[in-house]
Amino acid sequence: MNRWRSAKSLNRRDVNDESSAGLMERARQKENQKRRQANGETTEQMVEMEMRRRGDRLVEKVEVPFRIDPRTGHQYAKRKVSGDFRAICPCRRRTVPGGEEFDLGVSVLVEVKHHEERLPWSAFRPHQILALDEHMMMHGITEVAWFDGVTLRFIRWERFREIGFGPGRSVVWTGQTIELHTPTRGKRVNPNTKAATA
Repeated sequence: MNRWRSAKSLNRRDVNDESSAGLMERARQKENQKRRQANGETTEQMVEMEMRRRGDRLVEKVEVPFRIDPRTGHQYAKRKVSGDFRAICPCRRRTVPGGEEFDLGVSVLVEVKHHEERLPWSAFRPHQILALDEHMMMHGITEVAWFDGVTLRFIRWERFREIGFGPGRSVVWTGQTIELHTPTRGKRVNPNTKAATA
């Protein structure tokens, strides 16, 4: 009888340890989510200011409607959006037969990412990849605004595709352009020696 009781109390302690570990893990995840959200909001403000500064018109942040699961408290997107920012770039001049010139607006799609050191493929969701590819194929200005914690860079999506960016890959900034990150095991490789020009 004593053996059974001691085993039962041990099991209760194990359950309590597991539940407190689970609670601690959820609290850690919640704090990480808050930090990522704050970083994302700051980065998006920087991107919007830069887009306006460089002359983009009708700059609009695409708001994602969220819902909160009452059971878990997690946020979920109600629908998928094509990118973080949409705008019009008045960057092409057109002349009509009468000789009058006017600006022709071009659609701008910007996806914002905040990652230090390198930007992995896994940072992009499948619907984001599809939207970037489709917008690029329609000859819109398609960019990724990448903030690494120090510098905000606007990089054309075409460049990501040119270098073979895809599943399982990540890119690094090599001073003038992005290049695929090549993991090395025990070797140090100077990324500037492999850098191609943009």
